[in-house]
Amino acid sequence: METIREHTHAERRRVAERLVPLIRKRFGENLVALATCASFARGDDGPYSDLELVAFLERFDDPRGWGGWGGLVNGLLVEVVWMTGERYRERTKGVTREWYLAGADRLEPLVNAPFVEALDEYAAPDLEADCARQAEDHWTEVQESTCKVLNAVRTGNREGVGLVGFDMLHRMMIQLALLNARPFTTFVRMIEQSRTLPVRPAAFERLADLFVAGRHTDLERLDALARETYDQLESLMRERGLLRQFGTIEAAFPVEG
Repeated sequence: METIREHTHAERRRVAERLVPLIRKRFGENLVALATCASFARGDDGPYSDLELVAFLERFDDPRGWGGWGGLVNGLLVEVVWMTGERYRERTKGVTREWYLAGADRLEPLVNAPFVEALDEYAAPDLEADCARQAEDHWTEVQESTCKVLNAVRTGNREGVGLVGFDMLHRMMIQLALLNARPFTTFVRMIEQSRTLPVRPAAFERLADLFVAGRHTDLERLDALARETYDQLESLMRERGLLRQFGTIEAAFPVEG
């Protein structure tokens, strides 16, 4: 049975080049362009990074808007997705729920470089406004994840507090990406890059350090930092007028007649 193993950047390139004729044959004249993306295209892939490719099609009528395949090739995890160029712009350049990572995607051409480079250079025209709207939509997830942490603290659940705690930290970092209109380059660098964002709660680094150092089972400290970071994050939202939809329940459900 094939198993995962280490690969160099050069080895990934050879696999990508091997896939080009197979993908050309699979899609024929419907193939407009082909590119690598993510860590390989950025040039910061590590020993166990996967190889991701995007095939851009002239036509693709699947209701999902995209198709895909994933598997091991000589111990290397390879993922190939296919969609139209328009769909790619919507998924990566538009501010969707995945934008906090997808928005930093890079493309490296394999087929039809001008088409790929034009997609790579495209910028959403109303990025900051779109991020603000998404920040409002995402806020309830920050609230819910913070409440789960506070509940774990109150019940003394040291086994579960790590899971809900990292989830809270993750959702807070998504909120920071949206408030700064700046996506993260990769999941594993979210904490590191959050520390450099100009708009962030003063307590955030102390909260992050608690998890990085493995001290999140200090429930009293976690309770204080979770509350402080949440309150400061809420203040940042209010300063930007982003909690207008969070009014009273009477305003949300007005009595008719």
